[in-house]
Amino acid sequence: MGTYWDHFLEDLNKGLIRFNGKLASIEHMSPAELLEAFFKWLMEKGVKVKRSILMSENINWMEEARASVAQCWRELETKNTVIDVALSELFANRLAAWMETAAQNQRNADYYRGLLVKCGEAIGDRAYIADDGSRSEDVLCAKIPELVEAAFGEVDCNCGSESSSSSSESIMS
Repeated sequence: MGTYWDHFLEDLNKGLIRFNGKLASIEHMSPAELLEAFFKWLMEKGVKVKRSILMSENINWMEEARASVAQCWRELETKNTVIDVALSELFANRLAAWMETAAQNQRNADYYRGLLVKCGEAIGDRAYIADDGSRSEDVLCAKIPELVEAAFGEVDCNCGSESSSSSSESIMS
C-alpha cells in the first residue's frame, strides 16, 4: 500500500513530477523545495491539505524553517522514518515563530547598540581608547557607561538629581 510520501518518492524517481517548470529531482532540490513539491503533489492527487498548513502567519521565516525541518528527515537517525507532513509543517511553523523572535531580538540589539555608538561619537576620543591605551576604529560600547558615570557621577533614580558636581564638559575632554 505505502504512504503518500512513498508514492510521492516513487513518482519523483520515475521522473513524473515537475517543479518550477523543470523535472524534479531529489538530488537537485532543497529540503524546502522538496516539501513544497510534496504539498503540490498531494493537492494534485486530490488530498485535502488545510489552507492553514500552506499559508503560515510566519511567512518571513517559513522557507528557512521548512528547510531545517526537512533536513531532519535526511539525518542518519531518521532517514528510514516516514515523514509526517502535518507534524513537520506544524513544527516548521513553531520554528519560524522562534526565528522571528530571534530576528526581532537582534534588531532590538542593533538599535540599542546604535544609540551607544552615537553617544560614543559625541563623547569623542575617550570612547575609542581601550584600557591598554590602544585606539579602536569603532566606539567601544562597553566603555560608554563608565565614561558617562565618570562625567556625571551617580544619579539618584528617585529624584533625578546629580549626586556629583561633575559637568558634561569632563566627558568630552
